[in-house]
Amino acid sequence: MTRAVYRLRRLMLERWIEEAIALLDQIDGDPDFEDDSEDDDERELDPAELGICDLDSLPDCVPK
Repeated sequence: MTRAVYRLRRLMLERWIEEAIALLDQIDGDPDFEDDSEDDDERELDPAELGICDLDSLPDCVPK
């Protein structure tokens, strides 16, 4: 694929994406609308962050 063809295809794709975003903004009525799941924390819960020790690190958790 030549550079000119690549550039043209990229410009066409960029235009299509912009038009799709504009259509979505018209549909939901809010240009900044996002799914609520964006604010969900998907990281695994680490008990150590809650101050809970596992048996391997128990000596480090108990005050001396």
